[in-house]
Amino acid sequence: MNSHTANVAPGEIDWEGQFNPRVAVPNFDQIMDERKRASAQIRQRRPCLSGLRYGEAERSTLDAFPAKSATATLVYIHGGYWRSGQAQDNSAIAEHFCAAGAAVFLPNYSLCPDATVPQIVDQIAQAIAWVKTAGCDYGANPDALYLCGTSAGAHLAAMLLASNSGIAGACLISGIYDLAPVLKVSVNAEIGLNEETAERMSPMVHPPAGHPRLIMAVGGLEPPLWVRQTHDYAIQCEARGLECDVLEIPDANHFSVVEALYRGSAPIAAAMTDAMRLTDHLPLDETLI
Repeated sequence: MNSHTANVAPGEIDWEGQFNPRVAVPNFDQIMDERKRASAQIRQRRPCLSGLRYGEAERSTLDAFPAKSATATLVYIHGGYWRSGQAQDNSAIAEHFCAAGAAVFLPNYSLCPDATVPQIVDQIAQAIAWVKTAGCDYGANPDALYLCGTSAGAHLAAMLLASNSGIAGACLISGIYDLAPVLKVSVNAEIGLNEETAERMSPMVHPPAGHPRLIMAVGGLEPPLWVRQTHDYAIQCEARGLECDVLEIPDANHFSVVEALYRGSAPIAAAMTDAMRLTDHLPLDETLI
């Protein structure tokens, strides 16, 4: 692997503290409760179609925030270390992008240990294929398809970039791109990675196909080795000639960093809006949470 974690003596690394986000953020529950509250508000304020089926697995469903005729389409992939989370609890990210004229889709997917990471990657590929075809019925623009994901969701988005050159761009937030450290933390008891799958599922050694426009963000309060993964992956992408902006969000931890997507004036949302060419379509009195 190309991660800078190789430069640190293994005996000096607190793997659990560096790569188990819930250990690093004591107020995790409070942050997630607020995210669920904000998401429930958005689902009441904007038209939302829940439980649209894109595949055969029980959790192969997605939620859609449709648009009459979208300038661009955003697929947001939730995090949860591949073992928790659901689309409806992350609906708050739709507000800004819907206001800007995008159609927004949030897929669910099977969770570890009921599914393996490779199976989850395949499910997300199914979801993207569905959005490109059936999503047109909900205003999706398959020629301007962008991905966004947080944590494990950023990993899943990056894996899709490695195999799908039809994606125009992606916003990857607090992702893990070299999965080798996951083998050293307690959550792998549920995730079930081994050395072979950790390498096969690592975007660090499987960079994007095509020429997607990339934005990468990470919280300034995240553990140093987690932050470093974002910079290492950006270096890999830039070496392929890809345009890539890297943002470190001050005073944001692994879970609070996603809140920057809720407001168009925040750096991540502003950068993504610009990349998706939505800037000219924003209403003058943008509604924000």
